[in-house]
Amino acid sequence: MPGTAASIRALAALPVAPRERGTDFCRAAFGPDTWPDLDGNGCSARQDTLRRQARRVRLGVIRSHSTGCHEVLGGTWIDAYTGAVLTGANMKDPRTAGTIQIDHVVSLFDAWVSGARTWPPAKRVQFANDTSVHELYAVAAQTNFDKSYRSVESWQPAPAARCRVARAVVEVKTAYGLSVTAGERDALASMLHTC
Repeated sequence: MPGTAASIRALAALPVAPRERGTDFCRAAFGPDTWPDLDGNGCSARQDTLRRQARRVRLGVIRSHSTGCHEVLGGTWIDAYTGAVLTGANMKDPRTAGTIQIDHVVSLFDAWVSGARTWPPAKRVQFANDTSVHELYAVAAQTNFDKSYRSVESWQPAPAARCRVARAVVEVKTAYGLSVTAGERDALASMLHTC
């Protein structure tokens, strides 16, 4: 992730525009609810995110013999927005797995109303499953519900996470050519000043 000075410069370069109406937003425009394996490593974007962000992880049997990818069966994570410790003892059990969710730092709705509406379907699927930029975070289910579709002008993480999240939002919006509203730009600037 770029340093804070680079993030401040990148924020200043983002196009500022009023948020487009979102009444035509459809989650399915970003691909299926299941997490695909776009990088071809045999693991879904969810599995890649859980493995990358785990503090401790328990891996399962090889799912893809060609890639050697192992499924995450359990582990410990730090909620990317609150700092709370998250423990998933049995990630194969839907009741447990649902307590640790993967959130888009720039929500799909925010992306839609910031420019993704005009993208081809393949670009929207790439955006929704992008593990190469700081787009996906492991968080508690309640945190994900609290944040929902909102951008940083109406929802912000805990103070200790604001610098990192602001830098990630700027990086994602820059990488995908998305706009910010004036309110979002000001909120991001304020968050970057906590770095």
